[in-house]
Amino acid sequence: MVRGTIKVPLRYGSDAFLVRGHDLSRIIARIRTTRSAEDLTTLARHLIQERLRSGPPRDAPTVPGVVERDRVRLWDPADAWHVGDRALFAVPIVGERVRSLTPRVGEVTQVRGKCVVVRLDGEPNARVYGAAPAFGDAVGVVEWRQSVEDLVSALDDSADDDSRIDGVLWRYGEGVVTALLCALRSDDRFCDLEGRWYLRNLAALPSTTQLEGLAHAMLYAVDRPLTAAELLRWVPPPVPAGDSGLFGLVLRLYERPDLFRNVDSDARPRWVLAGPPPGDLLARYAAFDPESYALLCEPGEALAPEMVQRLWQVGLLGSVVERRMP
Repeated sequence: MVRGTIKVPLRYGSDAFLVRGHDLSRIIARIRTTRSAEDLTTLARHLIQERLRSGPPRDAPTVPGVVERDRVRLWDPADAWHVGDRALFAVPIVGERVRSLTPRVGEVTQVRGKCVVVRLDGEPNARVYGAAPAFGDAVGVVEWRQSVEDLVSALDDSADDDSRIDGVLWRYGEGVVTALLCALRSDDRFCDLEGRWYLRNLAALPSTTQLEGLAHAMLYAVDRPLTAAELLRWVPPPVPAGDSGLFGLVLRLYERPDLFRNVDSDARPRWVLAGPPPGDLLARYAAFDPESYALLCEPGEALAPEMVQRLWQVGLLGSVVERRMP
């Protein structure tokens, strides 16, 4: 983490970059235009760019009470980190001299001894960051912090927007991104998935028939927890393309706990069936009750609701109806 030793040559203080009501209006307008979800790093950079171009606003910040789960820190290898923590991580930039590192929001998904595994905004693959013991001693941590401070000082002499935005994020990123995350969480016009934010009223909700069709597909062809993006291929058409269909599916999955269960974190959900799908099911194979050894069904038999429930309870339903892997 870059501690309080860095001088701030900018014309504005940290309060100039906090979230106002019109910032949320701009986010809404942009997502309506692009029909694409945006991550926290992108949202924060847009906000900062607007401030640098237009100056600090006069209205009061829109900052709900900050809860610990929403706090975003600057990454420091000497701090304590846990699964679910969010931070601004230093990410290398290839081919640039001044902006050799750029700050990007990431979430800690695993803690592995002296390292943490991080999912960064805009990157499909996880990165590994070493905690303080990986540096050998306190000298390594001090040198790392100094290298970041030197980078920020170099950004002061740059005139391009990206470098200036980086400079603000290095100095004020903790407050800016935390306030932005709190504002988004407290506004029910927004919904989020895997670090990206979208408009609830743009999400295309699948019908009950489509959800039940998905449940049947999962029973027949899915044998592991899947993300919402992976489940989209199993939803009966029509399914809107892009984030509209994806976020609509997620919202509906949460509305049907009788059919779908998230087995992972709310930040990065993965789904399994929570119960047998409704409708008629046909046995492809015979099955015996593992407790009483009584015959439950024979091949070709239409399964009565109570039989479906019993087969589900003993974990045999997917096998009896001939589960098929994709």
